[in-house]
Amino acid sequence: MTLAQLAEKTGYDNSVLSRIEARIRKLDTEKINTIAAALNVQPHELLEDAQFSPHSNTTTVALKLVTVPIISWIQAGNFNGGESVNVATLKDIEETVTIPTNRLNGIFALRVEGDSMSLEAPHGAIIVVDTHDRDPIDGKLYVFSNVDHEATFKRYRDTDGPARLEPCSHDPKFRTIFPNGEINIIGRVTDIIRKV
Repeated sequence: MTLAQLAEKTGYDNSVLSRIEARIRKLDTEKINTIAAALNVQPHELLEDAQFSPHSNTTTVALKLVTVPIISWIQAGNFNGGESVNVATLKDIEETVTIPTNRLNGIFALRVEGDSMSLEAPHGAIIVVDTHDRDPIDGKLYVFSNVDHEATFKRYRDTDGPARLEPCSHDPKFRTIFPNGEINIIGRVTDIIRKV
């Protein structure tokens, strides 16, 4: 398959694919899965010998391709009226995603329901959550739960005011959540897969 044919199948520009092939452009989870699907191969077949450097100018970290279960869905909205994440049992899990990571446990994926985070992860996107990374950092994306075990997906903010959970949407109806009680960070969102 030529790069032009691959570009047509994936929707990526020829120049993007050329830079990926030359290992000049970063290859993220979404691109790995999209290109693998277009080539009718498993994602790991694209990257068997690849070395990833998630932070430029630092020591190269070799990442493995790991299959992560999509265990449930997550509401991208308010806590009130929401439901808790309905975690499937392993025997019920039919969907998975493949991501490059150096973690072998403590990560899972959720399908996004709702539009309050549509600028980051639109309705239907898949987010990958790392439960080892629970320290809140301003501007990072997390999955949160409250004392009623309701869960939501938001951006954490704590500069210029109190700690808050912000939506990322064009729709102004979504409002910032100012926690009224204990908020638990389930984990940080490390990957967003928009095309599925």
